[in-house]
Amino acid sequence: MVIELDISSIEVSRKDLKKGIKLPAFLTPELAEDIGIHIGDGCMNIYPNPHGNDYFYKCSGHPLDDREWYDNFIVGLKFKLFGLSLIPKKFSDGTYGIQFRSKGIILFYNKVIGIPLGKKTNIADMPLIIKNSDKKFKISFLRGLFDADFTLTFKRKYKDVHYYPVIKCGFSSERLTVSLCKLLKELDFNFSWRISSEHDRRTGKVYKVYEIYISGKKMVNRWFSLIGSHNPKHLTKFKIWKKFGFCPPNTNLKIRTSILNGEIDSLSLENGRGRI
Repeated sequence: MVIELDISSIEVSRKDLKKGIKLPAFLTPELAEDIGIHIGDGCMNIYPNPHGNDYFYKCSGHPLDDREWYDNFIVGLKFKLFGLSLIPKKFSDGTYGIQFRSKGIILFYNKVIGIPLGKKTNIADMPLIIKNSDKKFKISFLRGLFDADFTLTFKRKYKDVHYYPVIKCGFSSERLTVSLCKLLKELDFNFSWRISSEHDRRTGKVYKVYEIYISGKKMVNRWFSLIGSHNPKHLTKFKIWKKFGFCPPNTNLKIRTSILNGEIDSLSLENGRGRI
């Protein structure tokens, strides 16, 4: 299926043209993955100012574990899709990522793809263009969302090492969670879900969190075979688990890279740790 995108009504600013920014004319697996990344880690808005509108975009993640992903993958992805040259950086809120201003790209995401402006916490959903697309686009979208907003952990359960894999995600948006559950069923994944509570110390409010769990060796192997990942944060954990049969907890990307390079004994990191 070829999905053409109607970009004829999207106005590109003079600054966009000067930067060489382009807009995709078709839905591709790369664009679907980019959309998933944005649903997970991105935010954008249009802010009025005395000189017109400020079209602002930001996408950021963990300053250590996500840094390599932003530097070596996301920057290249944005350039391939939009001709956008970016230099990631650490932000004042402690996250690491990218930000830019572009009228054309913001309007493209909002008007063509259907991503809402402003805070999307409770209203986020899988865009219709993804829901109505072929399997390959849905898989790419899911990979982008996984790399941005899922976690891969390992539990001890019945052994002395953390051998039992669990892929987990949690969202404030019920709509997004329902859409993801439907997609996981479509892709033949076994999973469980629940509603938990999260207390915000700043506001004193309690929020619902919709959590999805994909557990066990068979399902996690299927995930990395079918969906995959471009984020070293996930890939290093998976590779350690495949190589040693377990993956120690509370490690960062640097430590996991050292384990894979044979510089650190992974079993030594298990000793003396309590159950999780």
